[in-house]
Amino acid sequence: PAVAIERGLQSGLVLTGALTHSYSTREDAELDVVGVSRQRMDLTAAAAYPVFGSAAAYVSVGRTLTRIEEGGTTLALSGGLSFRFSTPVATQ
Repeated sequence: PAVAIERGLQSGLVLTGALTHSYSTREDAELDVVGVSRQRMDLTAAAAYPVFGSAAAYVSVGRTLTRIEEGGTTLALSGGLSFRFSTPVATQ
């Protein structure tokens, strides 16, 4: 399950916040021995801005709310460009 909130600003900037929870259905005895949890909860904040008609630059930062000892992460950063491709719609 996950919950997210997104807000678009007049400047074109889009801000997003998300809280996600995941659970591994696969059993792994090795991870159980070292105490890595099958569950994980993450908090993420992201910003995206259109750079031209069909592309947007984005950056996100997040962290795991799960303890480090259970397989959590203290910081996750990502960013890049997202491209939108469209196909012509046939008209009759």
